[in-house]
Amino acid sequence: MFNSTVKVNNFIYLATLILSLSGITAAVILYASFKVIVAFSLLPILIIFYLNAPDFAKIVFLMLMITFPITLQALGKDAFSTGTLLIFATLIWSMAKYKLSKTIADDKLIFKFLALIVCIGFVGMITKTPSAYWGPAIRHYVNLISSIAVFILIVHSQNIAGITRSNNEYIEKIINTLLLITILHVFLSLLILNYPSIEKYLTIFLNRGQEQLGGHLRDGIYERATSVFTRGEEFGELLILLYPFSLYKIFISRKKIYWVVVSSFILGILLSGTRSAFLLIIFQSLAFFYILVPAKYNNRKIIITVSFILVCIMMLPVFFKYAPILMDRVQASLDQIVQKDDILTITNRSVVWPLAWDLTKNTISFFGHGPIQAHGLGYPVKNFHNLYLSLIFQFGIIGLIVIFSFFFTLFKRLLLIVKWKREKDKNYLLAITCLLSFSCFLINEFKFEFNRSDSYQQFVWIIFAIYYLTGRLNKYFLNEESNYN
Repeated sequence: MFNSTVKVNNFIYLATLILSLSGITAAVILYASFKVIVAFSLLPILIIFYLNAPDFAKIVFLMLMITFPITLQALGKDAFSTGTLLIFATLIWSMAKYKLSKTIADDKLIFKFLALIVCIGFVGMITKTPSAYWGPAIRHYVNLISSIAVFILIVHSQNIAGITRSNNEYIEKIINTLLLITILHVFLSLLILNYPSIEKYLTIFLNRGQEQLGGHLRDGIYERATSVFTRGEEFGELLILLYPFSLYKIFISRKKIYWVVVSSFILGILLSGTRSAFLLIIFQSLAFFYILVPAKYNNRKIIITVSFILVCIMMLPVFFKYAPILMDRVQASLDQIVQKDDILTITNRSVVWPLAWDLTKNTISFFGHGPIQAHGLGYPVKNFHNLYLSLIFQFGIIGLIVIFSFFFTLFKRLLLIVKWKREKDKNYLLAITCLLSFSCFLINEFKFEFNRSDSYQQFVWIIFAIYYLTGRLNKYFLNEESNYN
């Protein structure tokens, strides 16, 4: 009798579930947009994948999906991306595998900074957002939370049992994943540039305000290449952030695949047409090999330098074909320098920076306006093209102090690694790589702000997680030394 009742209950439950899913599926197919249909269709695939894939594969898949976002709409407006949803889903999975409270307790300072950033953004949003702009304000706030969430996810997941054999291996795997994803987008941009018709098959990744993905040759003028989650300046900055890690990989590994990585980054710089990225990557190359890497590696430096020259020679046909995308912009800047134009004109900021400065000065407050850009609140400035002015407007004086304290803490811990590792081993090299990447990012942010959109902002916060995890290696080494003694 009992078994019969259980079978009946199971049948009712299963029938109800099937009918509900059938009804939802029918409604989605009949009334939803194509993007929603695709996203909904992916749901069972994702569930199966997450149930069966190895733990680290789930994180790799998440990072890949962040860079191939399908932006879903609500009430005719962009609401959030599939990457954002996947971040929260994967974070919940990681919390089920290991208690988040333990990760927080292990480094309360950093998590206090993150909590304050979230709270200050919320206070600014609810106190300064007119009723007509609540939709965009909430979307940008979700972008902020999801970006911090992916940082927490990457940091927290290293504690999951069996995900990797050591903290060092975990960091190296994250770096490898980011490098490979970036190469994928470089070649995707190259493909779109040469075969524009391919772009029509990628329109699912467009957000509501986008008309095209990649750069094209129109009327004899090259446009700067982009990818499905970045545009020209973002693309260039992404290469600035990760190029030092490609150099690091060449230095510590004898695998020839990393020369392909470096070559791809050089190609990406040409395609992006970003002058600051071009200059900063030249600086990164010189600084890494001839200033930061210690003298004990001189023989290795010579071999890599010769190899680098050979790679550049082999890439000459590529340089000749795609160099105009970048060099036309460089030549324009040189002409302006010869004409003795001011720095605002040379950097194409002669209009936006004065407007951004005046707006920031006139609206400055303790808690800012929330994570939304000024134009999203009706102010007559599209983007500030300066992270630091943007942070003052968005998070106010107090928020700026908190965010800079977060950056300073990451930077300080990396410096301590460099100071502590007297033997100048692999972890020393990883720390100086992070410092070089972080420094050039902060320099480039004088002319750009990374927190405009969701996907790129999330990707950058993953790189912040690498800085954090590398800075924490000092703690692990000290503990190991203490246990050994």
